[in-house]
Amino acid sequence: MREKTLNILRDRKEGYVSGEELSKELGISRTAIWKHIQTLKEEGYKIVSQKRLGYSLVSVPDLLLPYEIKKGLKAKILGKKIYHFKEIGSTNNFAIELARKGIEEGAIVIAETQTKGKGRLGREWSSPFGGLWIAIILKPKILPTQAPRMTIIAALGVAKTIRKLYHLDAFIKWPNDILIRSQLGTIRANGRMRKKEYRVFKKVCGILTEMGAEQDTVNYVVIGIGVNLNIDIKKFPMEFRKDATSIEKELGCKIDRVEFTKRMLEEIEDFYLLFKKRGFTPILKEWKKISATLGKRIKAVSGRRIIEGKAIDIDSDGALIIQTKKTKQEKILAGDVTLV
Repeated sequence: MREKTLNILRDRKEGYVSGEELSKELGISRTAIWKHIQTLKEEGYKIVSQKRLGYSLVSVPDLLLPYEIKKGLKAKILGKKIYHFKEIGSTNNFAIELARKGIEEGAIVIAETQTKGKGRLGREWSSPFGGLWIAIILKPKILPTQAPRMTIIAALGVAKTIRKLYHLDAFIKWPNDILIRSQLGTIRANGRMRKKEYRVFKKVCGILTEMGAEQDTVNYVVIGIGVNLNIDIKKFPMEFRKDATSIEKELGCKIDRVEFTKRMLEEIEDFYLLFKKRGFTPILKEWKKISATLGKRIKAVSGRRIIEGKAIDIDSDGALIIQTKKTKQEKILAGDVTLV
């Protein structure tokens, strides 16, 4: 009912809507209307009231609120149910709890900040205000070994959103990073530090996929996505600043985080539905077009193995194929990859 109240106020733009009009439109008492208005104010909406005039929506908070994301969202699966937190330990952990309790596919968990954000391999994920920290629950009918496909689908959705909305060169570094070909840098030449026009890859997004599965069946997949949107890189821990960037930094201005979230959900859903209809082949084809890994010399750490060589392909399960110096091909399904 609060969402309907908000939409009526929003449609009136700069005008006022009387409590009586809202009461008739929604079929609830004026006292109930007042309570909904107070709750909206507590969530950050600026709503003013005038005697004999009613209520008027003045401004919307810079928050990733469910009402804002759902308005105009074209996705049919992702975002039907949205859990929003101003602060949470980990969106992934909360989403896993929901998935275990049988929440429907497409539910998402969003937080303005995380206190215990999770990166791959047990690393901490810095999650200051201004980014997008989201977990998406999917229930694909796949084998556990095929779970990396979901990471690739999500990565494609994020990269395509960045490319379409902001025309930035976004690429995917296997298995889970989105890189942007970033701004000018400084290099050492002839013993001196000199400015030179060159482009470097900097990380703007990371993805962590976790699943609940039995021996041959995936029960759910939780895809955690962290995107640096309106973030000053100086807010990150020192060790992350060199290799990280944000959309705001690359564009030189703040972006609409709600718009980005909606478009990203739509892109990911489009690729997910394509996968369900036509399999992984068309997904893989799109991934290869914007890969930052294929054809590059890499160092991969997978478990206790350290593999160096050239990334030459990705197979139907999403595993990376590496050609080593000994002309031997190695395959890894998960690992930490560095471009060398």
